[in-house]
Amino acid sequence: MSEEDLRREAVRRRLGGENPADIAAGLGRTTRWVRNWVARYGEESDRDSWAQSRSRAPHSRPGQTSVELER
Repeated sequence: MSEEDLRREAVRRRLGGENPADIAAGLGRTTRWVRNWVARYGEESDRDSWAQSRSRAPHSRPGQTSVELER
């Protein structure tokens, strides 16, 4: 089962009323992991991409030397 499938399964089970600790134990994850994905589902349930991984890289690098200055 892929990581995305595990996330979808955790949310499906939680919405079905299952206890987060039981879900976590069954999927080999922590209860915090379950709560995080249920929360993201709630925030983005209108999109199908809620279970996909996001980049953790910063959106900008304010301390980086500008191209003009490098020249």
